[in-house]
Amino acid sequence: MPADRVTRDLPLSDEDIVIPDSGVEAERLYRRAADAGDVDALYNLANLLDERGRRDLCEAEQLYRRAADAGHLDALYNLANILEMRDERYQAEDLYRLAADAGDVDALYRLANLLVRDDVVEAEQLYRRAVDAGHVDALGGLARLLERCGDLAQAEQLYQRAADAGDRDALWRLANLFRQRGDLAEAEQLYRRAMDAGNLDALYSLASLLDERGERIEAERLYRRSIDAGSVGPLYHLAKMLDERGERVEAEQLYRRAIDAGAFDAGHAGALYHLAKMLDERGERVQAEQLYLQAIDFGHAIRLEQRGELFEAEQLYRRAIEAGFLGVLYSLANLLDERGERVEAEQLYRRAIDAGEVDALYHLANLLDERGERVEAEQLYRRAIDAGHVGALYNLANLLRQRGDLVEAEQLSRRAHRRRWH
Repeated sequence: MPADRVTRDLPLSDEDIVIPDSGVEAERLYRRAADAGDVDALYNLANLLDERGRRDLCEAEQLYRRAADAGHLDALYNLANILEMRDERYQAEDLYRLAADAGDVDALYRLANLLVRDDVVEAEQLYRRAVDAGHVDALGGLARLLERCGDLAQAEQLYQRAADAGDRDALWRLANLFRQRGDLAEAEQLYRRAMDAGNLDALYSLASLLDERGERIEAERLYRRSIDAGSVGPLYHLAKMLDERGERVEAEQLYRRAIDAGAFDAGHAGALYHLAKMLDERGERVQAEQLYLQAIDFGHAIRLEQRGELFEAEQLYRRAIEAGFLGVLYSLANLLDERGERVEAEQLYRRAIDAGEVDALYHLANLLDERGERVEAEQLYRRAIDAGHVGALYNLANLLRQRGDLVEAEQLSRRAHRRRWH
């Protein structure tokens, strides 16, 4: 792990003040000075060993500890850094706090990064202290925190300040904010600035923006540049673009690369699904079914529903059910129910209930309740309640209230209210 601080000059005698020609000579001189009690030399020697990597990291850690014990602030920070990279979070946090309390601004920033997932309030305070002390990276850190918390106006201001200070990542994130709110022209300009500044994420983001806008030639060029630079995300999108225009050989290769890359995101799930379709059309049913099931596992059908691609989602559910994956019976039933295809929805709800799906009890009860079949609806609501379904409490209370069973209806309403808030 490269050390984060600049090595200081050695305070040796006049005849020893030389610029070493090699790391070996530098190490010899640092060890001499360290043995003579020079704390800076201890730190510089630790730095040298740290920069060599894993082989000398154990000794580097020991030397950082000695220098930190002697009051060396940079050694304290670098020791915390080693512990953080080794995932010894709590020890790292303690040392960052010591360094921050001693005035180390970098430690404020790193401590904020360490706490941001678990303690948003303190992380924000630390980022603000680091920003006030002039730490440029803390601008981006604070902006990301505020964006996550929904304060987009202040996040935008901070991203702009960070971008003006030369933060390439901030330019890209600022572009994302403009894109989210529909200002695509400004987003494109910012992506291009970030891309020109060397931000690789901006390549992919600009490519996808142009792809959505139908500017496929430049989008393809940027997808390819992004892939050549080592990005995994564009593999799926470029494959889909080629697939749609009939270039199946390269599309299949890219789908397979996206799957093999193991980026378990929407692109990975999409690659599983589209490769499955490709193999299915080719008659390779066994492998296609395996890929359909994997796509389901990675939530691709849900994403299709969210995007309004209901026919595609339905086909994926049906293929999974044909392959024996009964966990999606309820999902397909719900899709058909919302579309008004109640006969098949009811059949699938019943199969899902037999497979142990609690939500299917509730939704089939709703369907029957709306149809006026109150006796079976009540039975299903009660089974759902016994299985812990809160919504069924409300609906059964309404059903009982309508037929005049006000006492039990009130009891169920109270149970539902307590369950909702506890």
